[in-house]
Amino acid sequence: MAKRRVNRDAVSSWLAESAIVLRALEPKGDLDDLTPFATVLEGVQVVGLGEATHGSKEFFTLKHRLIEFLVRELDFTVIAFEAGRSVCRAVNDYIQSGEGTASAALTGVGYWTWDTYEVLALVEWLREYNASMPAQRRVRFHGIDSGIDEGAVQLVAKYLDTVVPHRTEAFREAIRTTNMGESSAGIGGLVGGSIAGTVRRLFRRKAAAGSVSPHTASRVLLDTAEFLRTERAGLVEASSVRDWSEAVESATELANAADIAAYPLLSADGCAVRDRYLADAVRELADDGERVAVWAHNGHVARSTVSRGVASMGAHLSEVYGSAYYALGLTFNQGSFQASRAGFAGNTGLAEFTVEPAVRRSVEALLAQPGIGDYLIDFRAARYKEPVMNWLTTPAPTRSYGAIVGFWPMVKKVTGSVTLADEYDGLAFIERTTRARSCALGGAW
Repeated sequence: MAKRRVNRDAVSSWLAESAIVLRALEPKGDLDDLTPFATVLEGVQVVGLGEATHGSKEFFTLKHRLIEFLVRELDFTVIAFEAGRSVCRAVNDYIQSGEGTASAALTGVGYWTWDTYEVLALVEWLREYNASMPAQRRVRFHGIDSGIDEGAVQLVAKYLDTVVPHRTEAFREAIRTTNMGESSAGIGGLVGGSIAGTVRRLFRRKAAAGSVSPHTASRVLLDTAEFLRTERAGLVEASSVRDWSEAVESATELANAADIAAYPLLSADGCAVRDRYLADAVRELADDGERVAVWAHNGHVARSTVSRGVASMGAHLSEVYGSAYYALGLTFNQGSFQASRAGFAGNTGLAEFTVEPAVRRSVEALLAQPGIGDYLIDFRAARYKEPVMNWLTTPAPTRSYGAIVGFWPMVKKVTGSVTLADEYDGLAFIERTTRARSCALGGAW
C-alpha cells in the first residue's frame, strides 16, 4: 500500500481556524477563553486529562484551569487522580472539611510527581471552592491507582480483626507473600517513595517472602475484597458505613496491586492489568451519573493503546462510555520537565530534562506550525474534512515521557508513534514547557 502524503499546509490552516486559543496557562483570572470547550464536551460524562510528561509545570497549571472550568461551568463533581486510592483520602478529607493541611495531605500521597506547588495550588483551590458550596455540591477527590500504603494494610487487618477475625491471618500471609507490606509497592508505586528505591525496583525484583505463590496470594486478597462487598449488610451492622467503605476500598486496592505485582515488573501483562484497574476505579466513581475528570498520563487516557500495545485505561473507558468519554492529550513543542533519572548509585534522583523543538513530520512539529501559541484542538470536529482526517489517521512520530527517564529516549528525540484518530478526541498543545516546582525541593533545584 502506498504511503499517504499528509498535506501539512492544509492541516496547519485547519488548526489555525479551529483552535481554541488559550489566553493563559496559569489558573488566574477568568475562564472565558475556555467557553467553546463547553460545546465540545456536550454529552460527555468522563474527561481524561493527559500529559506527555509527569513533570511539566504548564501541563499542571493548564489542567488546573481546565478543572476549574469543568467544575464551575459544567458541574463536574469528581476529580480522579493517577495515585493510590487509600492515600488520597487525606486529600479528600482536606478539601471537604479543611481537616489537616493541603501540603501534608499531598505529600502523604507518596507520589513525587504530584508533590509540586502546581498540584498543591489545585488542592487549595478545591478546598476554597468546596468551602463556598453546600455539602451535596462539593467536589470529591479520589485516587484510582494501585500504589500501596502501609496504612491500607493495617486498616484492612484491623477491620478484619474486629468483624471477621478468622480471615485476618490469611490476609496477612498474602500481604507477606507479595511483599506488599512496604509503602509504594506495585507498578503504581514506582513513582512513590524514595527515588533510589524506585530505580532499584526497576532492576531487581524481590524474592517472595511467604509460603504461597504471588498469584495465589493475589487471589486471596481478591477474595477478601469480594467478601467485604458481598457481605455488606452484616458487616455495616457490625461496624459502620464509613468503616466498611474504607475497608472495601483499601482491600480492593491491595488486591489490585497484588495482582499487578504477580507479573514481572513493568511487563506488558502487568501494565495491561494496571490500566484495567484504573478504568474500573473510574467507573465506580461515575456509576451514579456524576461527571468525572481524570488526571493521568497520556498513555493512560488515550482511547486505544499504551506504547507496549496493551489496552489503556482510556480504551476500557471508551468501550463503556463511547462518545461520553473524551480523551484530551497534552503535548508540547519544546522545553523542560522533571523526572527521575534512571541509573545506578550517584546518577539517580529528580533531574531536569530539556528537549529541543520537535523534529520535522512529528505530531508536535505540525501542531507548532500555525504559530498561534498555546491552544486546544478538537478532533471530533474534523471528521468530514479529508486532509485533516488523512493526518489524523496516519501514524506519526511523537514524544512521551514517564516518571522515569533514561539516556536513550532523550537521544532519540521521539519516543514512539501515534495515530491521533485512534488515541485522542483532542489535544492541548503548549509551545514551551518548564520544569514543575517540587515541594520536596522547595521549588528550587
